[in-house]
Amino acid sequence: MSRMIRLFAVVVLLSAGYSPALEWNFDTAQPVSVGWWTSLELDSSGYPHMSYRMENSQDLSYVCWDGCEWQTTVVDTEEDAGLWSSLELDSSGYPHISYMYKSGTDYDLRYAYENSSGWHKETVDPEGSVGWCTSLALDSSDYPHISYRDNSNFNLKYARWDGSGWQVETIDNTGMMGLWSSIAIDSFDRPHISYMDYGNGALKYAYWNGSSWQIETVDYDSDPTVIVGFNTSIALDSGDFPHISYVWYKEIQEPPDPIDANSLKYARWDGSSWQIEFVDESQGDNDLVGWWNSITIDSSDYPRISYGRNSPDNQDLRYACWDGSGWQIEFVNTSMYLKGTSIKLDSSDNPRIACVRSAGVLYFFWSGTEFHLLSPACGETITTTEPVLDWEDCNLPCFENYTLWWGTDPSFSVYNEVTGITGSEYQITEGIEEGDTIYWKVKSVYTAREYWAEEVDWYFNAESSGIDNIADALPELILYAIQPNPSHEVTNFAFSLPEEGQVSLIVYNLSGRCVASPVRSSMTAGHHEVSLCCAEIPPGVYFCRLESGSGCSTGRLVIIH
Repeated sequence: MSRMIRLFAVVVLLSAGYSPALEWNFDTAQPVSVGWWTSLELDSSGYPHMSYRMENSQDLSYVCWDGCEWQTTVVDTEEDAGLWSSLELDSSGYPHISYMYKSGTDYDLRYAYENSSGWHKETVDPEGSVGWCTSLALDSSDYPHISYRDNSNFNLKYARWDGSGWQVETIDNTGMMGLWSSIAIDSFDRPHISYMDYGNGALKYAYWNGSSWQIETVDYDSDPTVIVGFNTSIALDSGDFPHISYVWYKEIQEPPDPIDANSLKYARWDGSSWQIEFVDESQGDNDLVGWWNSITIDSSDYPRISYGRNSPDNQDLRYACWDGSGWQIEFVNTSMYLKGTSIKLDSSDNPRIACVRSAGVLYFFWSGTEFHLLSPACGETITTTEPVLDWEDCNLPCFENYTLWWGTDPSFSVYNEVTGITGSEYQITEGIEEGDTIYWKVKSVYTAREYWAEEVDWYFNAESSGIDNIADALPELILYAIQPNPSHEVTNFAFSLPEEGQVSLIVYNLSGRCVASPVRSSMTAGHHEVSLCCAEIPPGVYFCRLESGSGCSTGRLVIIH
């Protein structure tokens, strides 16, 4: 098994909207000889998959976490392969990778994918020196779309698989185009591409509107010493609006003694115009902020960005998060001169970052303990003195077992301990009397390290232990355990009402916005059950509130797809 190390992030306050720092953990996915660039994706279990180039052997490689250890595969070993690799997972969890491959004195665009019969490789475009700055996205049919640069003609090109063959076209040939291309596919399976116009020092954006390509300049500076658009990264929000992170570069002094300054910028389309701002600015000469940036969008349509800062005094991996009012910026790791980052979010919006260090090491960073207490919920009243405690299974790393603490003391100075639990639930069979308030928490054990669940002070009250049939009893306003939880298709709510009246059951996201309302009606007293289809709700953590004239009760729902 691989060795897990825990780090603590430090917050830099750049706006009024302060939020506590995340606690970051990391693991070494590939310890030596990793070259430039890496690309990260998460599968349905939250496990990371990464593509990268081996520096010494010049091979395209792929590594994934299987739940207990890293599994590495060399995908392409011919000549020089793996430059500018870009990874996506299809709906079955199989990897697809675009990359540049050396063919004689030129470079080709290549594509590799895995299926049940193994890995397959093919050349997509062999015309000239192509395949620079590749970026891959899959559509709803799992067909690949690739943006890249033709370095022979300085054009932005695009290739897509139509089900029977590759369709290749030039998108922009009006100058030195296509550097740092990044592609995303919208809900209509249409491509959106950000890229750099190096000749004019500008950030450009191209998208297919269903009948033709639309191309526009997003950001440009009239100062001839300023170039914008390096290292672009694009992501689309739930409205298919583009968000782009990129580098602003200023040449302060020309060679042979160059002095530069870089800053991280961000542009988003709000439906009528581009909104552009600096996220993290250079603080002086040779302060290079924003390189190797990667952007993703959370369930609230807020951007998250990973990037590096390299300067004489700082060599950091950083993370920027928009919280609704300002940018929060954290040091994920210090003393790390970067050669690439890639960011993704898990189903609970926890960030995961892959990065390559200059020493040729591939790291995977993550925040959050990746498991949660589910039921009984915090403050819930139960109707049995032998409750089943249930928690959500963790994703990474491979936990060997769980330890449960429970008791009537909220400070846990005295408690019952159950160790060696291999499943994700436990039934208490004795020690609880009617009227007790029970506090509980769970930690996972991995070799010599322990990780507490995010909720460490949940409690429940044990009442009416003699009731066998809740529906026959005089009910209280109670929202019982939500099942299944996590859910990816349909989840069920069971609740009881003490009296007839108007009832609402609302599901909110973490920003407090209503995403579903399974109940808004008058209901009779007693026990009720309703279902909610989760298929159209984005993955994430949600809070459920049952409310009537008698009061309210809350629960927590996790949705995964």
